[in-house]
Amino acid sequence: MNEFRRLAAKIDQHMQQLAAQGVSEAHAIINRMMGYGPDLHRIWVGTSDQQLMALSREFPGFYPEVTIAFFETSGDDLMTGLEEGRYDAGISLRNAGAPAVKSQPLWVENVAVAMPLGSPLLAQAKITLAELLDYPVFRWPAEACLLLDQRLSSLPLSQQSVQHVTSFEMMALWVTAGYGVGLSAQSRMERAHAWGITMRPLSDGPYEIVTYLQRPHGRANAVSERFEHRAMLVARDRAACSNIP
Repeated sequence: MNEFRRLAAKIDQHMQQLAAQGVSEAHAIINRMMGYGPDLHRIWVGTSDQQLMALSREFPGFYPEVTIAFFETSGDDLMTGLEEGRYDAGISLRNAGAPAVKSQPLWVENVAVAMPLGSPLLAQAKITLAELLDYPVFRWPAEACLLLDQRLSSLPLSQQSVQHVTSFEMMALWVTAGYGVGLSAQSRMERAHAWGITMRPLSDGPYEIVTYLQRPHGRANAVSERFEHRAMLVARDRAACSNIP
């Protein structure tokens, strides 16, 4: 809990500083913090999966002459930034609907149930959605999963107990404190075990979260193409490893 309190305090302090400076737009925040450099290749990141961490470690080793900056912004700003040329590529949980943006699946993850270490649900190897109806369910809607959202919304109103949160960390905070269970990508929960969270897979799926690689249509530079190629290789290698018994 102390780790979450420190995180919440840090976020609150940062937001107060930005508000005091009159900075509210995502692109303005980025420009203030990083500046604009035409030789800096800007990669927008909307995920924190193990594959992305591997990519960020491996890419400089293959292309040491290339400088890449990873940072976060909103999904709407990503689309605008790709179209305007402010970003060279993006990694997002949302499929692009803009005709000027090329979007392709990068990797797929399964949704799992997050629960505190003392939860009675731990007695079960797998869990169905129906078995979660007696618990408040916390969900971060940025992790889009059409089948999961359809089934949750189709429940009778008296059985709908889903509460949306603004981040995975906020979901983890509620779950760790014992206020309910969470639904999120399995890889995130694996890294959150030290926070007092464990997980069980959902058995009535498949419920999948897709991460997309996005870049402008017809305006790729050599570095963007290298990044795309390396990202696809990392995703393929990680998928192959995950399928090994």
